[in-house]
Amino acid sequence: MSTQKAEIKKINLEQFISDHYHMFTVMGVFGGLTALFAKLENASYLAFFSFLMFILLDVDIWVKFPKSEEASLSLKIFEAFSQLYVVLVGIYLVQAYPNYVVQLLPVFFTLVFSAVFFLMFNKFKLFEPIRRVSPTLGARRFAIRVIIGMAIVSGLFLLSVMLGTLVTTLIKNYFQYPPTT
Repeated sequence: MSTQKAEIKKINLEQFISDHYHMFTVMGVFGGLTALFAKLENASYLAFFSFLMFILLDVDIWVKFPKSEEASLSLKIFEAFSQLYVVLVGIYLVQAYPNYVVQLLPVFFTLVFSAVFFLMFNKFKLFEPIRRVSPTLGARRFAIRVIIGMAIVSGLFLLSVMLGTLVTTLIKNYFQYPPTT
């Protein structure tokens, strides 16, 4: 038996870009549309939504990067710059379109907090007691499960909205009274 590790084929930057050139092309189109809409009068909402599409495409490309041991040095450097790029794009989005960002923050935080709560519920199997409601109750079993489930989901939703609104208020206050340096 051979105890040697199987040699991992390295993916270089050229190969990665050629494998995903359609995504890079579409990113370029949305980047260009964002720049165009930003220069047009009364089209800032178009620039903002085009910019969001650009970010989604950028994140999709970022997810497709190969594992570290499969990537060449140039691809690793490209990935690091890509990650930095996503962060810088996010910062630009908040600074360039603060009104739109603030209006969408409650929705964003509601989704994030809800996802975290549901992951915690699944990880700690907190839904199990609901699933174990006695099957002898018949149709009432379904009603009990629905009522308990809806109470939990409603509570999580309300908590998520409250946390999202709190964070949104903090960000709104920042844009109204930015700190001085």
